[in-house]
Amino acid sequence: MHMPGSFWKARSALARHHHHPIHYRLLACLLALVIPAGVAAQQPGSQPITEAQFLEYLQALLRDPLPQPQATNFGVVTGFGLPHGSAFAAGVLTDKRERNQSSDHDGSAALGIGLGDARRLVGMEVTLGIISTTPSEFAEDGNINFKLHRVLPGLTHQGISSVAIGVGNAARWGDAREVDRNRYISASTVFNANPGNPGRPVPMMLTAGYGTAISNLGRDADDFYGLGVGLTRHFAASASWAGDEWIAGLNIKPFRQYNAQVTLAMGDVTDRVDGRRYLLAVAWVFDELF
Repeated sequence: MHMPGSFWKARSALARHHHHPIHYRLLACLLALVIPAGVAAQQPGSQPITEAQFLEYLQALLRDPLPQPQATNFGVVTGFGLPHGSAFAAGVLTDKRERNQSSDHDGSAALGIGLGDARRLVGMEVTLGIISTTPSEFAEDGNINFKLHRVLPGLTHQGISSVAIGVGNAARWGDAREVDRNRYISASTVFNANPGNPGRPVPMMLTAGYGTAISNLGRDADDFYGLGVGLTRHFAASASWAGDEWIAGLNIKPFRQYNAQVTLAMGDVTDRVDGRRYLLAVAWVFDELF
């Protein structure tokens, strides 16, 4: 994710200094979707249980359902997309707007919707990126991004895979016109890295892809990769290579009953391109809206 800064920051410096690149401010990949790794089977006990004990167990599940760990990839476009009828709203804050700069907070936001059936034919995800978030100039700079995705069988039992092609920054206005479109292909797969213990699944997500505007602030074509692991039902970690920098993140699901996500991340972890920055991403996913 290359999206920065504070939602209600003063006017974008890009409007004042057009010689600065705005790659960090574009919403090419605001949300790496959380993909369930499958429902883990209840591991049988060493002794048979009575009918009353089994009933008590079912009642406990109804009172306090335990969602399974989930894996994510943060910082790269995954092969998965939003299911039909789902939507999301998200925002990102960062302490550095661009590379080679000192602290300069900034913010971006995005809205997305899922259409089509990716399991039977093909699904489509449409995302509106809002680059200028100052209230007086809200949405003066922005873009629209398109992704077509198709769900495929997993590489392992109970796994799931997906491939996608898309165009980031497909339609653009304001400062977003200074950045090229990103035509990409991406593939992702989710599998259980701990199949020997079905009661404690360890979902992992792998992503690999190629885009026409990835490295060098969106000027150069390059490949990208992602690795994510579900640690617990509330926490997941990921590390991604986005063409010329490493991005690491910790994903948090603070609520059991709501599909909200908070990600704490660092861009350019090794400071390879003098672009180390901290990111805070918040997303809310709405299921079965239509």
